Amino acid sequence: MNATDIHRDLDKLRAKVPALESQRAEYVGRRDSALAVEPRRFDQNHVDIVKRRLAHVEQEIANVQERIAALESQLPTPEDTRLALAEADAASEQVRSAHNEFNAAWPRFMAQIEAVVAAARAVTAAASDGRTASAKLRDLVARFALDVQLLRDVPPVDPNDVQIAATVCEILQGVIYHQVIDDQAHQALSAFLARRAESVAV
Repeated sequence: MNATDIHRDLDKLRAKVPALESQRAEYVGRRDSALAVEPRRFDQNHVDIVKRRLAHVEQEIANVQERIAALESQLPTPEDTRLALAEADAASEQVRSAHNEFNAAWPRFMAQIEAVVAAARAVTAAASDGRTASAKLRDLVARFALDVQLLRDVPPVDPNDVQIAATVCEILQGVIYHQVIDDQAHQALSAFLARRAESVAV
């Protein structure tokens, strides 16, 4: 149990004490009143009932205080707190440093994204134009029995390039949630890029 949990439980336990103390004071008053009545009205059975209820409340108070003491003994010492505070200060500085690095890296990342999106639009626009023109070509050939070679909607793409694009998409999805790039995805991308470099060099 950490200190935060202990303090939370201590707050709950301490909140019970005033009500229990109030009950004890009430039963003490009832007991004293029952003991002080005139002899002809004195009822020992009533006194015993009040005493039992008082004892029950006092036991509850003792249990709560015992639990409070046990939890307080688990709290960090002042020295522990001092050392933890020093570590927290160092961690805060690391967070601020990471924020600065992120703020510097994010605009560069977004600039590359804008370039990728522009290139992607060019690719998809060309593919769309190719599909439209290819459909028209097939229709004309069929309708007029033309001796014209049919062409693919889009030129063939190297499967390795497809793998590169798919892996980059996977990595970008992680970036959206600020996740560290998976080593396996990074290694796969490096392998695909190396293969592409080899094929281009040939």
